[in-house]
Amino acid sequence: MNDANQTFEENSGRRVITLAVLFSVTGLTCLLFISAFVFFQPNQLSLSDQYFPSPTATLTPTLTPTPTLTPTPTPNLTATQQVIRSTATMQVIQAQATESASQWNVLMLDTFDTDENNWVSGTDDSERLKIFRKITNGKYQWNATSKKSFIAWVPADTTSVSDFSLSVETQRTDGSSLSDSGLVFRQDIDGNFYYFGVDDDGFFVILNYDNQWIDLIEFTVSPVILRENANRLTVIAKGSYFLFFINDQYAGEATDDHIQKGTVAIAFQMHEPDLQATFEFDNFELREP
Repeated sequence: MNDANQTFEENSGRRVITLAVLFSVTGLTCLLFISAFVFFQPNQLSLSDQYFPSPTATLTPTLTPTPTLTPTPTPNLTATQQVIRSTATMQVIQAQATESASQWNVLMLDTFDTDENNWVSGTDDSERLKIFRKITNGKYQWNATSKKSFIAWVPADTTSVSDFSLSVETQRTDGSSLSDSGLVFRQDIDGNFYYFGVDDDGFFVILNYDNQWIDLIEFTVSPVILRENANRLTVIAKGSYFLFFINDQYAGEATDDHIQKGTVAIAFQMHEPDLQATFEFDNFELREP
C-alpha cells in the first residue's frame, strides 16, 4: 500500500481552523483506506480452508522465515517474498489436508503380501497390449508390451466414492520410460474418469470425458519424484476440489465438477506401440470421510 503524502502549509492565524479540519479529514480518509485494504486482501488459503478446515488449532503452523538479504546490485526482494509465501502456503495446505484425511475411515488397505482382495491376475492379450499381472514378493507386478498407445487400469474392489483420500506406491522397474503409472479415480458408469500419472521426471492430471482428454494439470517437472525408486501418489478429493501429493509432498491442486462420484483404480499408460515396461504397485489405501 502506498503511503499518503501530506503537505502542510504555514499561514496566518485565520487558517488554523481550516488546517485542523483538513488534518481530520485526511486522517479519516487514510483510516478508511487501510480498513478497506485489510478487508478485501485475497486469502491464498481460502479454498483449502473451505474444504479442509484445521481439525485443531495446531494444524496452522506459524511460519516466520527470516532470509538473510545480502546486498546485490539489483536485489529482487519481491521474488524472494513470493517464494517464501508460496512455500508457507504449500506447507499449510499439506498439513491441513493430510491431517484431515488421516482421520477418515479406511475402506481398503492392501500391502499385497497376499491376494486377499482378489486383484486381476494372469495374462490379458488385446488389440492394444499384452500384459501379465501377478502378486509377488509383496508387490502387484504388471509386465506389459504395447501394440498401440493406451492407458489400462485395474479397479479396486470397493464401492463408488465421492470424497476420499487415495494412495498407492508405484515404480517402473524395467522397460521404456515412454510410460507412466498412477491412479484412476471417479470412474463413472459411462466410462469417464480422472487420471493422476507420474513418470521419471514429472506428473500430470487429466480428465477423460465423453472420449475427450482435458488437462487439469499439464505435465509438470517435479524435484520430489524419485528416479529408480517407488513414488507414493496421493489424491485427496472433496467435492470439486482435488489435492495431489507425491511422496507426501504437495504437488498441485485442481478444481473440476465433471464427475461427482465413481470407482478408483491402479493404472499405467504407454505412449507408443512396440514398447515393453514392468511396473510394481504397493501399499494401496482408500479412505472416506
